[in-house]
Amino acid sequence: MLSEYLPDSGGGIISYYAGVLPPLVAAGHRVDVLVAAADKLDRPETVLGGVRVRYLKSATLARAAAGWERYRIGYPTFAAFLPLAWAAYEEAGRGAGYDLVETTDFPLLFAPWVVSTDSPPVVVALHGSCGQLEWHEHPERVSLDADLLRLVERAALACAPAIYGNSETNARFWRAATRREVGLLPPAFYGEVGAPVAARRPVGTGVVAGRCQNWKGPHVLCEALKLLPGVKVRWFGRDVVDAATGLSQAEFLQRKYPGIIGTQLILEGAQPRERVYAEIAGAAFLCVPSEWDVFNLTVVEAMALGAPVICSLRAGAAMLIKHGENGFLFDPAVPAQLAAAIQAVLALGEPARRRLVEQARATLQTRLDPATLTAERVAYYDGVIRGVTPWRVDDWLRLALAPRPESEPRGHGLRAYTVRELAGAAARQLLAGVRRRLGRSAE
Repeated sequence: MLSEYLPDSGGGIISYYAGVLPPLVAAGHRVDVLVAAADKLDRPETVLGGVRVRYLKSATLARAAAGWERYRIGYPTFAAFLPLAWAAYEEAGRGAGYDLVETTDFPLLFAPWVVSTDSPPVVVALHGSCGQLEWHEHPERVSLDADLLRLVERAALACAPAIYGNSETNARFWRAATRREVGLLPPAFYGEVGAPVAARRPVGTGVVAGRCQNWKGPHVLCEALKLLPGVKVRWFGRDVVDAATGLSQAEFLQRKYPGIIGTQLILEGAQPRERVYAEIAGAAFLCVPSEWDVFNLTVVEAMALGAPVICSLRAGAAMLIKHGENGFLFDPAVPAQLAAAIQAVLALGEPARRRLVEQARATLQTRLDPATLTAERVAYYDGVIRGVTPWRVDDWLRLALAPRPESEPRGHGLRAYTVRELAGAAARQLLAGVRRRLGRSAE
């Protein structure tokens, strides 16, 4: 149960499962994918690498739209994603005929499975939940929707039959949050992802590959570049618009770092995957400046392509890096550390650079060996299937996550507010909308 999959491209979930699912088929297992996304409805079924790929039907989603009136006002995440999750649950026949169902934590696709007892054992893969994404995008923003979302995620994932992360950092986070065992199933490395480019770019030119958004750390990189006159970095990835201000990340960065953007940090926008691979292979280094990242598969791609990696300690892929041996690590809270790492990479002579690249590739072959990881995944699934016992669903949690007829009129929660408070809230929303349209943030 995924929000995206091949033949689409660009997302971390796609990249992860594209390397995980075909080997399961090759090992003799039947694997079906149901893609549940509002912008990918009614697509024809296809088979890729032996994996059958189906898509949610609009008629199923329309039937699932009822029973969510309580979330229509004030809880946009629940209102948008719970109908989608339950529609996917029904489209998949509630898992009938399968030994095991795997679903991601994003975007609440796990909800029906963890509050139902009539489905096969369920595994929830932790790739970055809605609550995590909202928190890292806007930790300063007060939102009842987001607070409730995180509380519900924590309770629901604690009730799931099994959950696992693809990095040590995210698995550790959810162990603390849910106080339960969390498995670790990292992505597999399947050899070269593209043909390395022989000619290197001018010394000092690095690359970042990923969406240009707040928690990916573009401001961290800008602060580091202030300390490195003459060093240039090219950022390949879609520019993300901030819902709170209406500004794209590129606009925000241009205003805050006018001397850096366009001269030292060049925002290239989204580009075809093949071109990005070629740019990584030809770069002086690949940088991951994230303040948070569940994994960041560009680290694996760069290590495979022969580009030295400079990785934030807060990215899950940092688990692969030994500082100074097969890459470089830094604390994103200290941009000077990133600047020092860039200087260290640029100072490498060719023999030292070659040794670092060779050790990076050796790391992939030992830590992310596909045969080993496929066997570990099958053993993990088998343990869930054989070890699971019927579980009693938390009735309170089911009330929160399941559709039900509404017993109170729309907007009943607004009765707690005075007319003056409602008018003030409406005026602020209107003003924020006008400012977003004009493309400038609040003063």
